[in-house]
Amino acid sequence: MDKDLLGKTALVTGAASGIGKAVALLYGQHGANVMLSDVDETQGQQVTEQLNAGGADARFFKADIGDPIQCQQLVQETVSAFGSLDIACNNAGIGGEMNLTADYSLEGWQHIINVNLNSVFFCLKYELDVMLGQGAGVIVNMASILSQVGTPVRQGT
Repeated sequence: MDKDLLGKTALVTGAASGIGKAVALLYGQHGANVMLSDVDETQGQQVTEQLNAGGADARFFKADIGDPIQCQQLVQETVSAFGSLDIACNNAGIGGEMNLTADYSLEGWQHIINVNLNSVFFCLKYELDVMLGQGAGVIVNMASILSQVGTPVRQGT
């Protein structure tokens, strides 16, 4: 595989599984240094070890990206570990409660908004600060199909 990202640093949120894991693995296979982040430390460390075993320089930083302070720390740790931030893939997302609107908990709603919406802003804020200071960078914001369609839930039969 071409090492077209050699010397670049990539940050991937939601990197412990699914699309985030696949993105992190591809960045590593293409030669990038990779900072993986997720709330699932066990799975995140396993993906990090898989990348390192394949010859990439990868690190893991546990962060709840629904918290702006943890987003700032994640970006700072990435730059501290690798010296730059060239690529950011804001991929983390969660599913919510499968409840009717009237039955949806306020805590559940706030959690899904923090992870699926606010976190993108939080990450962008700190990623852009670094990238603008460097003069360049690439950011990819991911969303699931549920950002465009709803899921029908019927009450009773």
